Amino acid sequence: MSEANKAAVRRIAEEVWNERKHDRIDEYFATDYANTDPSCPEVKDLEQFKQWLTEIHNGFSEHHVIIEDMVAEGDKVAKQWSVQATHTGDYMGIPATNKKTNMSGITIYRIVDGKVKECVWSYDTYGFLVQVGVIPSE
Repeated sequence: MSEANKAAVRRIAEEVWNERKHDRIDEYFATDYANTDPSCPEVKDLEQFKQWLTEIHNGFSEHHVIIEDMVAEGDKVAKQWSVQATHTGDYMGIPATNKKTNMSGITIYRIVDGKVKECVWSYDTYGFLVQVGVIPSE
């Protein structure tokens, strides 16, 4: 089960995030999906997740997720990741800066019956805000 769950997380990273195949979301995520993200607390369910993903892809060209490491146990997969992207469109009220950005974080997926039921996110929001000029660098 752990290897199958890791393979599913890899497919999500490649197809949904990197190839922007939003039509695959319903294939990989449960209809009662729950999202926990302290940086985006308003994104709580599958529909809000789809909207957030669209905003990310509209705001960033060359958005590419790299899986740095994964660990799986039972129904959970922890993915350590990094993202490289160029801020070419408005995102969360931040006008495009055309700056290349890098971000890293960890996402814990809970997979039930082959579908992602829940994600818990932790990533470097502060570093991102510095990169796009919302927070001044020292």
